[in-house]
Amino acid sequence: MHLLAYWRLDNYLRDLDEGAGFNFNSRQARLHSEIEPGESLWLFTVLKNPPRFFIVARLVIRSRTTNPPGYKYGDYRVWGDLQRSRYFKLCPDEPSTEAFDLLRGLPLVSGSLAQCTRSTLPQACQTIRGLTSDADGLLERFTRALPAEERAMQVADEYVLERELREGGPTYAEVLRRDHVGPSDDRRRHLLLLPSRDRQLVKDLHDRYAGRCQLCAFDSPVVYGTPSAEGHHIVYLSRGGEDILENLVLLCPNHHTVIHKTDATFDYSHLKFCFPNGRAEPICLNSHLCGRSGSSPAAPAPTETRLGPAVTDLASLSRLIQSQLTPDLLSPEWAAMRREGDHPLKGYCYVASEALYYLAGGAAAGLSVYRCSLPQGGTHWWLADSAGRILDPTAEQFAEAPAYATGVRTHFLSRKPSGRASRLIARVQTRLTQS
Repeated sequence: MHLLAYWRLDNYLRDLDEGAGFNFNSRQARLHSEIEPGESLWLFTVLKNPPRFFIVARLVIRSRTTNPPGYKYGDYRVWGDLQRSRYFKLCPDEPSTEAFDLLRGLPLVSGSLAQCTRSTLPQACQTIRGLTSDADGLLERFTRALPAEERAMQVADEYVLERELREGGPTYAEVLRRDHVGPSDDRRRHLLLLPSRDRQLVKDLHDRYAGRCQLCAFDSPVVYGTPSAEGHHIVYLSRGGEDILENLVLLCPNHHTVIHKTDATFDYSHLKFCFPNGRAEPICLNSHLCGRSGSSPAAPAPTETRLGPAVTDLASLSRLIQSQLTPDLLSPEWAAMRREGDHPLKGYCYVASEALYYLAGGAAAGLSVYRCSLPQGGTHWWLADSAGRILDPTAEQFAEAPAYATGVRTHFLSRKPSGRASRLIARVQTRLTQS
């Protein structure tokens, strides 16, 4: 469904001053539930004394994401396609650009604006309104003659800006002076002061994650003996983003390049990057970003592995898995290594994690697989959810927690549950059925 929303004049102007973001935020969930990629969000504003109404933007939606907790403009965000969306210049001295009569006559999916006055129309559109296809056509025809707001496109290329920040040479200031002319002078001055601060923030990320990519865990310092990961601003600096740790992730050059080339967006509901082709990749290493795991539910587990009535959370499921572990589920190697007096969970990390993964919904539920080496030899396996929380069904075997921070994101050895895991899953499902 196409949508119509009121954009306060000060917020519209601030957006241009900071670098047009081609996105819109709201506290209303219908900004997500009632618009699909490819449909249009039309935005209008009001100049007062006397009230005059102007169409200021058309965002052709490419992505819907959830904002970080406590975001001041609301939980819900939509992003406009940079090639198909438009900002329109305010022309208060040209009566033909005034849109009051057009707005009142738009055919809405429900209700009408026909009885609105110039004083009540903004209030009537505080609730985002659904537009019919005819209304979308009327707005499209009306805005053909409106001049584009050039400032919206006069911003520096973010990938170039981040590269120059990283290298710290005089070219950074030159890029801002030459390419970043749409934002305000204050914004350019602010960006000019960032290089030393930004490099320190990226160093902090390298220290925090030992130089590994937060998205794929690629470990350049170990593989090649040199760090190669780069800082990436989740909301672009060139389009209003802040240079703070909470707006940065550490990415390998491959992921960094692909995210910029596809203009992928970041969703805080499951701490994942959303690509235009529909692919979503959750970050696998995280200790500094706060997600919103409750705001957008994860995809449900497949019907055959959905949690039963006696199990309402993954901790309960882990305990049920523990109760069904028997020696026949050990690998031959671990069966030979176990000794009398060993912890009951020793040797079961792989099969227990594999069973938990499939019973809880696997990748569709935002789960990822990790492993690390143990000081005494051997490998430990566990899971993490989309918010980076550790899900380790055999963690109780350790007096001190394993080195989760050194874990490598990986996959199980087979595409389907192994024979041992299948037996364990069947036992758990039988217990769920009996509950």
